[in-house]
Amino acid sequence: AFCEAMASKAKTNPNGRSNGLNADGSLMNVGNKLSDKPSIRLWKDRLAGGSGNAMKEALTDAAMGIAYEEEKSDPKKEKQLKALAKRREAEEYRKAMEKKEKEKLIAEREKKEKLEQEKKKAAAAASSKPDPFIQKRLIEAIEQGFLKGIKIAVADGASVTAPMGDSKWTALHYAALCSKGIIVSYLLKAGGDKNAKDRHGQTPYDVALSRGKPHIREFLKP
Repeated sequence: AFCEAMASKAKTNPNGRSNGLNADGSLMNVGNKLSDKPSIRLWKDRLAGGSGNAMKEALTDAAMGIAYEEEKSDPKKEKQLKALAKRREAEEYRKAMEKKEKEKLIAEREKKEKLEQEKKKAAAAASSKPDPFIQKRLIEAIEQGFLKGIKIAVADGASVTAPMGDSKWTALHYAALCSKGIIVSYLLKAGGDKNAKDRHGQTPYDVALSRGKPHIREFLKP
């Protein structure tokens, strides 16, 4: 009966708009107070013998639309909504700044860690570099064929692989000139590299070959 009354009222409305169906039962906007928003789809549910749920749902939507328009037109409510929007905007800005600051701190920490690692590497390289004085003692002992002096120099920290001077010779390059295979054999056991190359690309074997030391070449064959 309620739905039939609403439909009857719609038929007598000269503007064709009311909180009910249009005269032909088609969908319509609910009331001028909603400023034609939102559009409510009303079907001929009740008139066709249905349950009337469509009409109830449409009227509920209409009530919500009215409440929305009233709240929107209320200066106090509108002011509260604007304040809430500003607070949300400020919160989003704060979070964005915190994220930016966090990323900056992470980048600075990574940069600092990288610098520290580079310093450690440089310190390790400096500590592994042999003492020039001890290296000189090693070369002198090799040139003199003094095996005991060579062993003492190595025990003191002399390197048998470090390139020395402008020639970039290693201990084995110098040993290739001597005539004692025992010295070459000891340097190889101490870690000497027979494939090491000097500034001209020569190995200890090449030096022995060019200086006519056939018995030394046997120890230095690649």
